[in-house]
Amino acid sequence: MQTLIAEINRAAELKAAEEYCFMETQKIKRSLAPAQFEAFKKACETECENIGKVSPVQLHFEEESPHEFSVTNLRSGKVVSFRYDPDVPCIHFETPKGTGHIAFHVSADGTMLQFVLSSIPKFVGELVHRFFQMITG
Repeated sequence: MQTLIAEINRAAELKAAEEYCFMETQKIKRSLAPAQFEAFKKACETECENIGKVSPVQLHFEEESPHEFSVTNLRSGKVVSFRYDPDVPCIHFETPKGTGHIAFHVSADGTMLQFVLSSIPKFVGELVHRFFQMITG
């Protein structure tokens, strides 16, 4: 009987620890994700300008709201759009190839976030390149 009670208590402690860890991770994400989204948005805007200076491809960056923006290939009409969801937090996207979301992963020390796409960590430049390929290729 003592063994059963000890197992039940251990399971309850483990569940409480997992819930605490999840809540702490969510707090970190909600704290750091807005700046990550802004960095991603700024990188997309800058890349639109840079591509237009060195190639015939003209990309139009448009900020629909503080949490939404899109990039349009003016020649082909292809669009990729992004919407930051602060409740999750994540970035939802829509491309000519479909929809999805970019998640955030908290570093082991809890001091930074990394973008995650299809369960693979990505840097800002990698994300910009990947999504821009969808509308320029």
